[in-house]
Amino acid sequence: MKAKTKTRGALSWQLLALIALILAMIFMRNITGALPHVLKAFGGQQATAYVASKHIEQRFSVKFGADYVVEVSFLDKAGDSQYANINVTSDTYKSLANAVPIAIVYNPSKPGQAYALNGQDQPDLFKLLFTITVILVVLAVAERCRTVLWKKVF
Repeated sequence: MKAKTKTRGALSWQLLALIALILAMIFMRNITGALPHVLKAFGGQQATAYVASKHIEQRFSVKFGADYVVEVSFLDKAGDSQYANINVTSDTYKSLANAVPIAIVYNPSKPGQAYALNGQDQPDLFKLLFTITVILVVLAVAERCRTVLWKKVF
């Protein structure tokens, strides 16, 4: 007599990892939109910056793609002129031109660390979590198909 194998919880680790990654993605998506506002709440200074230049940086190392970088100039709290590079979304990049004002929040102790209040690009961590989630979904579906087909064949 053939012994039955228990296949009922076969995807439990994958499902738990998938749920955890989806929750992490939702959290990252919401927190990155609020990042400039959080920085402002914890001592960041809001300023009006003006676009000095903009350029696209191509990435060819670990991941492919492009970073849309806008160099802005602004006056800090002391009245000194500062410059910062800000990664923005492609839509924001296209809508900006030289000398156009943009609202930013900067770190007073490191004025070069600034974020756009609107149109800030998602950090790479979000893209990494999304990629891992897609891979887990594909693995879960492949594993499920394999176990279903294996049962039908044997």
